[in-house]
Amino acid sequence: MYANMNLKEKLDAAKEKAALCEFEVRITETLERTIVVQARDRNEARDIVTEKYRKSDYVLDAGDFTDVKIETLYGSPEKSLAPVH
Repeated sequence: MYANMNLKEKLDAAKEKAALCEFEVRITETLERTIVVQARDRNEARDIVTEKYRKSDYVLDAGDFTDVKIETLYGSPEKSLAPVH
């Protein structure tokens, strides 16, 4: 990569590579579905839906998508990415 570059281009390329850092970026997708069940109280209703969910009677998919959140967790200037040779 550096063979056909003059000294200034090599220095510029090295500076550009040195400026790169590692970042952890989290993508969180939210899926939601409202289920209607008959039960004696709220706790029983939750228990019924929980059990059916665990048995895969309810499987949420792209049609249940409601939100996406993208956030940078950590950046580490001391963890510069090594130049690719």
